[in-house]
Amino acid sequence: WKDEESAVLRECLFILQGVDGDERMIWKTTEDRNMLHPQHLLAEEELVSTSSQVLEKNITSVLPASWLGESRLGSGAMDALSLCAEAGWLYRRVQLYIISVQGSTASGSIARAFACALSKELKDYLQLLAELEQEIDRLHLRQLRVQLRVPLKRLQTLAILTDSLQFLTGGPLLAALHEHVRSGDPRHVDLVNGLLHAASKPWFQMLHHWTTEGILSDPAGEFFVVEKDQSQETNLAQFAWNDGFVLDKSKLPGTGIMDDDLVEPAFRVGKGVNFVRRCLMDGEWSFGDDLIDRAREAFCFSPDADDSSNFRSTLTEAMRIVHSHILDSLHSGEELMTHLYALKQFMLLGQGDFFSALMEGLSSELGDKVGVAGIYKHTVTSIVESALRSTNANDFPQHVLERLTTDLLLGAQDYEYAFGSTIGSKHEKDTRRIWELFAINYSVPEQLKFIVDESAKDDYAQIFRSLFSLKTIEHKLNSTWRSSATLQHALQVVAQQNGLSVTTSSSLAQSMALLRRIAMTRQAMVHFVVNYKSYLMFDVLEGGWKHLVLDIQEAETLDDIVAAHSLYLRGIVQKSLLGSEQSDDGSILLGYSRLGELIGELMELCQNFCDYQELFFKESLEAADRAKQKRRLARDRADRGNWSVGAEEEVAEETNFFGLSDSSKHDELATLVAAFHDKIGELLVASDGILNGASFASKTPKATPAPIERKRNGQVRSSDASNMDSLRFLVFQLDQNNFYEYNHRFTGS
Repeated sequence: WKDEESAVLRECLFILQGVDGDERMIWKTTEDRNMLHPQHLLAEEELVSTSSQVLEKNITSVLPASWLGESRLGSGAMDALSLCAEAGWLYRRVQLYIISVQGSTASGSIARAFACALSKELKDYLQLLAELEQEIDRLHLRQLRVQLRVPLKRLQTLAILTDSLQFLTGGPLLAALHEHVRSGDPRHVDLVNGLLHAASKPWFQMLHHWTTEGILSDPAGEFFVVEKDQSQETNLAQFAWNDGFVLDKSKLPGTGIMDDDLVEPAFRVGKGVNFVRRCLMDGEWSFGDDLIDRAREAFCFSPDADDSSNFRSTLTEAMRIVHSHILDSLHSGEELMTHLYALKQFMLLGQGDFFSALMEGLSSELGDKVGVAGIYKHTVTSIVESALRSTNANDFPQHVLERLTTDLLLGAQDYEYAFGSTIGSKHEKDTRRIWELFAINYSVPEQLKFIVDESAKDDYAQIFRSLFSLKTIEHKLNSTWRSSATLQHALQVVAQQNGLSVTTSSSLAQSMALLRRIAMTRQAMVHFVVNYKSYLMFDVLEGGWKHLVLDIQEAETLDDIVAAHSLYLRGIVQKSLLGSEQSDDGSILLGYSRLGELIGELMELCQNFCDYQELFFKESLEAADRAKQKRRLARDRADRGNWSVGAEEEVAEETNFFGLSDSSKHDELATLVAAFHDKIGELLVASDGILNGASFASKTPKATPAPIERKRNGQVRSSDASNMDSLRFLVFQLDQNNFYEYNHRFTGS
């Protein structure tokens, strides 16, 4: 009996190591087959149960032939043999996983750390077998069965883990491993926690390198931060902050490793440190040894899910330090507010004296030129520099003024126009003026281009074109009164010399009425342009700038500054009616779009009126100058005693009043005036519909839509992107004496 049991025990020691004994006690199947649940293990893998004929044959064949049929091993021994077969198969399954991970170049550091932890568990298992082998002379099968219960349970857990995690790596492997912690078996939980602690070490090392040094040490792509390649035309600062690193949520390790609300702070900390090193060129800056040591201690797996206070506090402190350093560097080193203020003053026409001097310079030097021929960039640049020197804009630092450049909006065909080689041949005549070609650009430092990116530059250019066009129209409207006064004086001289008055000459009456109509129309357009410009400069631009300064002062991270600047530009575009207001109410969205269209049509009508005045006054003043010259010649001849030849013809020419009595001029002006007043009325109707939900003539306002709100430091306040109050003030300014309302109600205009 003793010899029989010893022989079986020796075979069992081989089987427990996943190898065959001398009598091959395991019925093998395909070794790479996936394991199912342990309770189905024997049946699925055909490892034979105690009642199997194969198992009984293996047992009896171990014994000498003379002992055949005399075996004294009972059912308990048969159970021990089955237990050994199952343990050997489980051992082989775990070992195959370890070999596959360690032999694959594609396996990441986390999978390798997990495999290393499994190897340590198998080493402990083999050490137990070695101790059993030393005691084999005193060991019984039933004792073996008892001593294998706990190791078999651990092997079952290891095999389940290897089969369920064999295709995972990185954060998903840790997340799946953590799911196995949710068990009521304390031994199972302790085993998985030990494996998870070992497997998560490489991941926490990556997190430590990322958050303290800004280095992404992830050759196998296991970390939740992914670095992208930079294209040659992309700005480094813009790329490093906006596009250089992205958050891959599919690689997160789950709540058990790092809470979801800590993912974004960890991402921002590492991105901030990388930005300091790469973009701010501050390679000597660091968190300090104390915080780095705290991070090394805090960044590790803790079985206690609630014990994350140290992790959280360390990460929060790191984010505060790095972003505080970045903001200080931008304010002191890069002069962020100085450049943003320069953008406001030059690109948003905030420097009023400079643009007034610029308008005068452009008008005197290039105002009479039609087309791009004769308009050169160096000429425009000299006018801009002269305006800078003669105004308060010269108080800006020199390095700021050097970033201000001028440009001419020319296309490919404009270079042919510029030399006059194709005018009148295969191309249409170029009728553009300097006002349509002029542009100003301001280039911010490279370190600030992630704030003033290409989208922001497009917004600045769009706003500049709108404001410069408005400023141009205002300049033209204000300057034509001189021509009007000169022409008015010439009419009075002609009337006095010829003894005419408005009661005796219908032509003179028509001419005076035309000039008066022009003056009234000019005043109406000046009223609209000035109020609209006042609304833009004070309500929109200055109000937006005030909120931007407050937002930047209260910013805690670099993303807060980027968001504040984007909100600042978006609010200007929306409130200036250059873009559509974003709202869930489709009617409001369409209403704001229609307001922008009406503003554009009104500006076009004002421009047409300026062109009408310019051409009309030019022709009339030239005729007045000719008549004045003829009168002077006639007086000179009379003084010399000669006849004033042609005096009667000259008087007849003067009675035409320099073309002012031409009915076509009256009709053209009447058309412009009617269109202007109609568009003003339509603008007020559309604005009133948005503000009160009622028609312009109705005096029963409905509920005003609630303004958009945003948070600042947790406090909710009205957003400057919502322009309800500003639009209401603009409507009041445009119709403060109810002229357009009266015209709309009683004339239907």
